Amino acid sequence: MYNDVKRYAEAEEVLKKALSLDSTYSYAWNNLGVLYNNTRQYAQAEPVLKKSVTLNSTNASAWNNLGYLYNNTQRYVEAEAVLKKALSLDSMYAYPWNNLGYAYSKIRQYTEAEAALLRALSLDSTYSYAWNNLGVLYNNTRRYAQAEPVLKKSVLLDSTNAPAWNNLGYAYLNTWQYGKAEPIFRKALSLDSAFAFAWSNLGFLLNLTSRYAESEPVLIKALSLDSLQSSTWNNLGALYNNTQRYSEAVSVLKKSVVLDSTNASAWNNLGYAYSNIRQYVEAEAALKRAISLDSMYSYAWNNLGVLYNNTKRYADAVLVLKKSALADSMNASSWNNLGYAYINTHQYAEAEPVLRKTIALDSTFAFPHKHLGVVFLKTNRIDAARKSFLRAIELNPNYARGRLGMAYLLAAENKPAEALDYVEQAIGKGSTHEQLQNDPDLAPLRTLSEWKALMKKYFPEQIKD
Repeated sequence: MYNDVKRYAEAEEVLKKALSLDSTYSYAWNNLGVLYNNTRQYAQAEPVLKKSVTLNSTNASAWNNLGYLYNNTQRYVEAEAVLKKALSLDSMYAYPWNNLGYAYSKIRQYTEAEAALLRALSLDSTYSYAWNNLGVLYNNTRRYAQAEPVLKKSVLLDSTNAPAWNNLGYAYLNTWQYGKAEPIFRKALSLDSAFAFAWSNLGFLLNLTSRYAESEPVLIKALSLDSLQSSTWNNLGALYNNTQRYSEAVSVLKKSVVLDSTNASAWNNLGYAYSNIRQYVEAEAALKRAISLDSMYSYAWNNLGVLYNNTKRYADAVLVLKKSALADSMNASSWNNLGYAYINTHQYAEAEPVLRKTIALDSTFAFPHKHLGVVFLKTNRIDAARKSFLRAIELNPNYARGRLGMAYLLAAENKPAEALDYVEQAIGKGSTHEQLQNDPDLAPLRTLSEWKALMKKYFPEQIKD
């Protein structure tokens, strides 16, 4: 009774008293093990539960509780064996079916996991934790639309189930329902303020919604509660990537992949960070590792394609960016980068429909308008090129390459003064001397004395008289 109302100190005293009177009392050993499980004293729980099953090997409850312990100490293969033992003793016992489903999920045997969890729910449709574990499985297999109603069922049955609230928030997060996700995570934290996963997911959400200043302390809080969660280090690395703190990102993402070498997202983010500090060999290896773990990971294929574009391996870029678009046909960034790779391999007929596809997916995305302008310019559709370049500038006034597009066009029209004015504007928006000197479409302007004067004005250290 004391266990049921969480009066654990009193319960422990009573159970120990019972065992002092009868040390062969298997059910008392089992209940003491449950107490230690509930208070996360797993090292104490294990010998107690083993004692229970030694005294009575037909006690299905004790085998189940031992399996629960193994799950909570990440010993999932051991958990599977003892939970199957519990079920061999009582196949109508919902709890071991649930715990077995959880163990299978952790070793990524998702088909077996789903079957076990559905079996648990067929035996007890009011079992909140089984609904929660099924929702987690659907989250982990990216079946977010299925996860949402399942997790709603879990919190309806037990509104104090903090993990279920957290997992429901995660399902919302992955269906871009950010407005719904945030209060759900905060609900989970109101139930358990030491719940590291909920802090981590809230930090990730704040990162996704560009609330970076709010995100960082939330993620640091998550790590203060549990520094061994790969996903939290990964979320912090993603934040550092988004705030252009790439060296810091590399450091924390290395921790993430050490903690979980199967975390494809962390490998992808690490590759992205390496790319941005021009450590391309390391970047390529990390991105390929992400893809080896998840061959349908569109963002990793996309980042690998960007790397190949940046290192002028355009034929390779075309191949991998096609895979990115295949993995996620709604990923506008992949289509844009594929169009750019086609341009750099002079495949303008292939580039045009790809860039139009990008714009159809996201009409406010400036980059594909600029790239489409280049296609029009290369195929002598000057008026269409002008409209595309100006549209890119309109959508993103800080987009330096949009202004360079107008410089290309005006140079082609033999209007060097106007072209150089756009080059100067691009410098003001961040174009570097290296970029300008290596851009083949600016070659007609680089022969002009006015070009040299402009470069000397803005890049005096790179220009020698």
